[in-house]
Amino acid sequence: EQLAQAGVLLDANGLHPSARGWRVRYGQERPVVVDGPFAETKELVAGYTLIDVPSREAAVEWTRRFPHPHGSGPAEIEVR
Repeated sequence: EQLAQAGVLLDANGLHPSARGWRVRYGQERPVVVDGPFAETKELVAGYTLIDVPSREAAVEWTRRFPHPHGSGPAEIEVR
């Protein structure tokens, strides 16, 4: 809500479950499409938030204000 009010939020969404998705595997003659569902891993991306800020420092400050992704316990938010 604060991101939207500040005018820096471009998009934020959850992703569909892996049962509704597919992966493309490379390394064969042709890419191979594999339908989901896929085993869940700790590294699986569940959603994203896209913001437009003028600097890395501004992005770091906004990221620090994000809510804990699991509510408690160890967790990480990856920023690219």
